[in-house]
Amino acid sequence: MSYFNRDENLQEVNIKNLIDFFQAASTVPTISDGKKQRNLLLLGKTGHGKSATGNSTLGHREFKSSSSASSVTSEVQCKQVEFNGFVINVIDTPGLADTTFKNRRAEEMQVVIENMKQAIHMSPGGIHAFLFVVSFSGRFTEEDRSCLDAFKQIFGPTFLEENGIIVFTHGDLFQGSMEEEETPDKSFKEWCREQTGPFGDLMKECKYRCLLFNNSQRDSAGKQNQLKQLVEQVRVFERSYTHEHFQQYCDLRNEFIIKLKLPELKASFQRLIDNLNSDVNELGRTRNANLSVVTQNAGQLEQRLAAEDGGTGLLDDMKAQLARTRQRIHNCMQIESERRRQENDSSCSIF
Repeated sequence: MSYFNRDENLQEVNIKNLIDFFQAASTVPTISDGKKQRNLLLLGKTGHGKSATGNSTLGHREFKSSSSASSVTSEVQCKQVEFNGFVINVIDTPGLADTTFKNRRAEEMQVVIENMKQAIHMSPGGIHAFLFVVSFSGRFTEEDRSCLDAFKQIFGPTFLEENGIIVFTHGDLFQGSMEEEETPDKSFKEWCREQTGPFGDLMKECKYRCLLFNNSQRDSAGKQNQLKQLVEQVRVFERSYTHEHFQQYCDLRNEFIIKLKLPELKASFQRLIDNLNSDVNELGRTRNANLSVVTQNAGQLEQRLAAEDGGTGLLDDMKAQLARTRQRIHNCMQIESERRRQENDSSCSIF
């Protein structure tokens, strides 16, 4: 059997996937033979210190980082560091909620999905750990929850539970915060266990795999200790998140994008259906109206609806409206057919 599907459309997709794979693979640093590798994927909202966490892990600056709300990471990047017999591949991605997109949420998510697809291709052995980066300096807001929910739509609902680690940045603020709360002896682990509400649920979900990073520290020993703790956390995972896992959630991602586009899609299709109904009304007022054109437009609109819906059922109400309009067109066709039959009968009776 041929490697490529004989269907031309699928063949184009296969070729594109191969091109994407080899382009992504060419950006992965060469690893040393005989050493175990661990692939870490940085995730998080723009401005929470995701790229800075990558730099701390590497021990030097490789990724551009900033505390602003605009992402300075414009493409997926992979850098590596060797530590205790491991080759650690750190993959940085553009942050979520990038202000470049403003309110174009669906467009942003489509770009994010493509970036994550590229990151997966960069990791032939799979992603051993997702590092979800949040800032210790702030609260776990509704926007943070929305960010995490978006990643669950992309990677699947259990990705954090099975392969996730929460990395808190601005770790230098922790001790001062505990002193303000008059609990100077409280450890970071104790603090994690005490969290309640959505934040506490997040801690439980990742089985309290949490790390505190101080990305501003200059002490090399401190950086090495952070990396050591990270590697120890990564080693507990029984399996990596592979390309096959990512493919399992293709339908989930498609439905996610459609949901984000739904208000815009429904408004657009409503206008088209209203215009079609106006054309049908015109059919009833004039005998010279082009019935075949209206029928063709209805068929094309039905195909567009099916394509945008993608089998999700999210546009079923639009489909129902169009079905009623098509029934009206069918009724007009029957009336026109009956009119022509009567005209033919009249012509025959004259002769």
